[in-house]
Amino acid sequence: MLLTITLFCLMVVLMTLLERHQYKTFITPFNVIVWPYLFVVLFLLGFGWHRQYKPVTSESIVFVALNVALFWLTGQIIWYILRGRQISETNVQLETFITDHRSILLGIVWVAIAAGLLSFAKIGITLGFDALGTESFQLAFRSGILGHITILAYPSFILLGAFWLKNHSKFVLLSLLLMIFVVLANQVKYRTILLLLPTLYFAVQSRIVRKIKTVNIIVAGLAIFAIFVLAYFIGFTATLGFNRAILLLSFTFNAFEDYVVAGPITLGYFLKGFENYLSPDIVFTVPVNLHHFIVGDYNYVNPAIPFFVPIATQFAVKNNTGTIFTTLYMCLGFYGSLIFMMVIGLVIYTIYNLALSKRGTVLNLLSVHLLGILTVSFFGYHFHLLPLWEAGFSMIITPYAVSALRRIFRLKPAINSGKS
Repeated sequence: MLLTITLFCLMVVLMTLLERHQYKTFITPFNVIVWPYLFVVLFLLGFGWHRQYKPVTSESIVFVALNVALFWLTGQIIWYILRGRQISETNVQLETFITDHRSILLGIVWVAIAAGLLSFAKIGITLGFDALGTESFQLAFRSGILGHITILAYPSFILLGAFWLKNHSKFVLLSLLLMIFVVLANQVKYRTILLLLPTLYFAVQSRIVRKIKTVNIIVAGLAIFAIFVLAYFIGFTATLGFNRAILLLSFTFNAFEDYVVAGPITLGYFLKGFENYLSPDIVFTVPVNLHHFIVGDYNYVNPAIPFFVPIATQFAVKNNTGTIFTTLYMCLGFYGSLIFMMVIGLVIYTIYNLALSKRGTVLNLLSVHLLGILTVSFFGYHFHLLPLWEAGFSMIITPYAVSALRRIFRLKPAINSGKS
């Protein structure tokens, strides 16, 4: 086991250093998919005994190594063809786009805030605010037109959030915080995490922020932890009362740790006897379900893994995640997983390299959106989630839409992009 981890670490370090030399940044598709997984594995190796977590198996590490190696090799081919490279100077084109369209971007964010608050009030009146935190409240809040409007504001949030890291506008900060509240209210943690991570990535990739400091990483980690705790706390407060929610904070902290470490542990379990156990449709849930909707077949694919396995010898709640690779293995098999990682590597590295070389707003938004999804792949497979496809679609249309609105309303470029 120790030898397997050591060899895996050496492989990751060597590949990371080569990409660092090529792209002049550590934020690359390979790094964001492999390093969170590796940190979890090392954490479990050094500290997993304190909660009696089950070990990460050598077989699962080898399987991950094969998948990420092919993902990386595909990226190398794309690098030699496109030669994308992190720019050393601030991307003036992106800064100009944000400042010139600041009022429209803010308008989109406030429409999302209004839609979220209206939906919150409407559902609260219908179901009662004591239903906050229940599954019925969450489902009602994130569905319907009002729920989709919030997703469409993601690119506006990313653009404004990245530039706020430089100009620190108080009004922009207020707008961003209110939208975070609206997104967090549905208690689906990945929606908030995949709003904040791309914002940070966009700021660095566009050189609006020169580099990520250690303090930025710590703050980002604490923010994700706070999002997780708040999501549970809101639900517990609504259903059990404030005092009971306070008493359950210890459970929430432990649940967060279980949430982070579960994937690499359960992957080893699912690699034994679960190859091709589930339908391949789960990997392609969104296009399959869209086809069903178009033809009038409402027998939609349910992408959830129906098996929960223990991740510790005692106390910890059973889990059904297993990283991105569990879903691929159970749906596509061993070789299907490897092929999928090569194909997705081809797509993501192409967009990533084009974003660095062309510097276009759409390409940069799509690039950081995909980087965000890859970052949470140590937990599970997320490409089957419709809101993330909606967000990706909005990354494409938003830059064109705001430019058209600016021409229609004949808005002048912003003169002062500083603090306000």
